[in-house]
Amino acid sequence: MSSGGIGVTIAAGNGGVAVTGVSVTGAAAGKLQKGDVILSAGGVAVKSVDGAKKVLGDSLRKQVDIALVVRRGGAQTNVTLPLAPKQAKPAEAKQQPAKPASPAAAPAAGAAKPGTVGMVLENAASGVAIVDVVAGGAAYACGQVRKGDVIVAVDGNKVANVNDAKSFLKGNAGAPVKLSIRRAGQPVEAVVTRFAPGQKAPAPDNSKTEKPAPSKAAAAAQKPASSGKKQVGVGMSVTQHPSGFLVKAVVPDGAAARSGKVKAGQILTAVDGKPVKGLAMKNLVPLLVGDEGSSVVLSLQPAGVSQPIQAALVRGSTAEGPPVGSVAVSNKEEAEAKQAPLLAEQVASKLEGKIKRRPSVQELEEQNILHAGPGGSIQATKEALEKEQKKDKLASKLASRPEKQRLEETNILHAGPGGSLQATKEALEKEQKKDKLASKLASRPEKQRLEETNILH
Repeated sequence: MSSGGIGVTIAAGNGGVAVTGVSVTGAAAGKLQKGDVILSAGGVAVKSVDGAKKVLGDSLRKQVDIALVVRRGGAQTNVTLPLAPKQAKPAEAKQQPAKPASPAAAPAAGAAKPGTVGMVLENAASGVAIVDVVAGGAAYACGQVRKGDVIVAVDGNKVANVNDAKSFLKGNAGAPVKLSIRRAGQPVEAVVTRFAPGQKAPAPDNSKTEKPAPSKAAAAAQKPASSGKKQVGVGMSVTQHPSGFLVKAVVPDGAAARSGKVKAGQILTAVDGKPVKGLAMKNLVPLLVGDEGSSVVLSLQPAGVSQPIQAALVRGSTAEGPPVGSVAVSNKEEAEAKQAPLLAEQVASKLEGKIKRRPSVQELEEQNILHAGPGGSIQATKEALEKEQKKDKLASKLASRPEKQRLEETNILHAGPGGSLQATKEALEKEQKKDKLASKLASRPEKQRLEETNILH
C-alpha cells in the first residue's frame, strides 16, 4: 500500500502490517522505519493490509493526525503521523521575506508549504533506486518516473545515497525538480512538480515531459522490458515456501551476491513491495527478471531475525565482466517450460546414444539372442531359441558320457548273450567271482615252502 501524503509502503506482517518502505519526503519520513510492524492505527487494531489502508486513508482524507502503535526491534513504541495541514505562525511569516530564497523556492502566495515528490527510495549500487512510486503523488502524476528507475542526479547534483537524494529533493510545494534517471542502462530525464501534503493526482499525465516533442531515440529509451533489451535475473535460485520463497543458492558475482545482503536460507517475502506469499512460481519469475541494468528491491526474512531486510539489486552486468544476472527456479513445471529446447536436445542425444549402443541383428543371431524362426515372429524366434538351447544341452550331456568300448574294458558294461541288461549283470558277477577265486588261490603258499617250514610234512 502507498499514499501520496503518508509516503509508506506496507505488506502483511507478523501480528500486524509490516512497513516495507518509507518515502524520504512523506508524512512517515522520520516517523516510521523499514521493518516496523504497525499494530494499531487511531486506536484500531490493524490485522491486514486492507484494514491499514482504510484507517490511514480515512485520516489522510480528513487531514487529521493519526496515532500508531508500532513494534520496533521487539519493543512497542507510539508514533504520530502529522497529516493535518500546518499553518505558518505570523512571526515566521514576517521573518520569511528577510531570508533570500531562490525563485523555485519562493511561495506563490502566503506562507510556503514543504512539498513532497511521492517516491520510496533505497540505496543502489550506483545511485538511488526508486523502490515505489506513490499512487497519486507528484512522481506518479509526472508520468515519467517508474518503479525500478535509478536516480543518479537531482537538479544536476550527483546522488550517491538516499541522504543525498533526500536533501536535494526537499523544496516547496509547486516547485519543480529535475531528475536524471538511469533506466535499463539508458539515461532518462523527468521533471516532477512537488505536491503539498495531502495533495493527490487522479491519474498520471503521460503527456508531460521536459521536451514537448521527444526524439525517436528518447522514446525508445523509455520503452518497457518488451522493447528488445536483454532480459536477465538477479542471480539466485529459489523454491516455494509457506511464507514466500526460500533462497536455495546465490550465484557468485550475480546481482544478489553483489548486494551483500542476499544469503541462502533467507525467505523472499516481497519483490518491489509486492508480497509473494502464495504466489505461483510462474508468476514470480516475471517479477525477478527484467531489463539488464534495471533495479529491483527484494524483501528478505533471515532465519532467526524478527525484522525483514531490504536488498536493492541492479540486474545484469558488472563493469569487470559479462552479464551475470540470472534467475533459477526449482518448480518443475516452470523449469521445464523455460528449458524446453535444451531438454528436447538432451533427450534426442540420449536416444541417439542408446540406438548406437544397440547390437545389430547379425550380432544378436551370432550370440543366440535373436534367432529368426519361420515367419520371423517373436514367438517363433523364442521357440527356435529354446530348441537350439535344448540341442546344445543334450549334445553336452552326450559328449560327457563314456564310450561303450571304454565301459566294456572297465567291466562296467559287458554285453552277454542277447545283449540284455540282466545277462550283462550276471556275466559281470560271474567274472567278479572268477577274479576273487583266482586271487585267493594265488595267495596260498606252495607245498614245497610249507614242507620246508614244517607247516606241511
